[in-house]
Amino acid sequence: MPPPYSTHVIVNVFRCIAQLVSQNPELLNRVGVFRLAGSREEVEKLLEQVIDKNFSVENLADYILEDGQINNLHLNNVLGMLPLVLKESVLLKTKDPLLNHFMTELKNLLGSENNVENTDAIVQLLDKFIDSLLLSKILDHQRVGEILYHYCYLMHTAGGFHETNLMTWENLAIIMAPHFTNEFGLYPAEDLLGLIQFTNQLKPILECFIAHPDSGIPFKERHADKLEHLANTRHTIIEKLTYMGSESRRIVVAPMKSLMLQASMLRAQIDAVKTQLKDSSLKKKNKKELNRHLEELTEELEKLNIDISELTSKIKKMNHGHAKIKDEIRVISRSEDAVSTHPTQQSDALSSSSSSVRVQLGIFGNNGASSAYLTAEREEGEVDENDYSSLDSAKLT
Repeated sequence: MPPPYSTHVIVNVFRCIAQLVSQNPELLNRVGVFRLAGSREEVEKLLEQVIDKNFSVENLADYILEDGQINNLHLNNVLGMLPLVLKESVLLKTKDPLLNHFMTELKNLLGSENNVENTDAIVQLLDKFIDSLLLSKILDHQRVGEILYHYCYLMHTAGGFHETNLMTWENLAIIMAPHFTNEFGLYPAEDLLGLIQFTNQLKPILECFIAHPDSGIPFKERHADKLEHLANTRHTIIEKLTYMGSESRRIVVAPMKSLMLQASMLRAQIDAVKTQLKDSSLKKKNKKELNRHLEELTEELEKLNIDISELTSKIKKMNHGHAKIKDEIRVISRSEDAVSTHPTQQSDALSSSSSSVRVQLGIFGNNGASSAYLTAEREEGEVDENDYSSLDSAKLT
């Protein structure tokens, strides 16, 4: 799966890594964290595996551990997924109303002379911006808000171990700033000098933001008051998608059943007329009348076959649409689980044993509940066009 990645993939990669770090913060207490890049080929391979395994924290922890010890190269590969999954993405559109409001306020504050007070005000503004994204009813807004928060949380945690990993708040802000201007759309203009100036202005603000103690609080704790809203948004979307699937099925399948019934009745009438025509004692007048009736029935059935053929092609399109709807429901169901208020199991120190990092999180792993909406191989919404193929024999030659 080449970039750009969907917001669903991006937010789940950030969730996965942030959850692993929240359970085992000492992972970032190592030389080379966010300094040494992982192998590009290995990072790309790892990202594909993480996506295929439904963003399992347990699998990621097993990957980092090798004989009960942390593999630094593998750890760097895990952290290398962050810039890779953001690559070529534009998470917020230029005309996004929430982004426009934030940028207007930000430019006003950046243009003032009191740097100290303005920095504090901008930090608060950035915090409110994340809140506004999370409280939006638009799913992509919520995902971007969560991505921003997880990113800042990871940087805050890394900065807490700066004596070991040598990554100060300033160094971490330097890493983050380009992503804020590019992928998060804070500076969409193509003016290179303007972009450099804006990025330089952004660095001390991000430095203050990620250094703040609040940035070190895990997402579900810091934004516990928003979890119900986030889950409800996803639940509402799932209900709408389910309704869309049911309606499309009703619109196509009900008429098809009606046409099938009509065709069956016509075929029965045609067979009855043919049987009567085989009667040798039939008078010429009656035979002529039966032939005329047979011709009318045949013509009516041919028209009906045309309608059935058209509906059969619509069934193929409907099934294709249903497949997309089911995929989206599965994606959003997993996301709904991820922002639920289910308690998570805490682990011991990562280095003590491999079991300490096998974090059992239903919200990230292969959670059966996430696909509870659609369990059968052939669900109610799916119709097999082959079910109607026998109607072709209704055409008379």
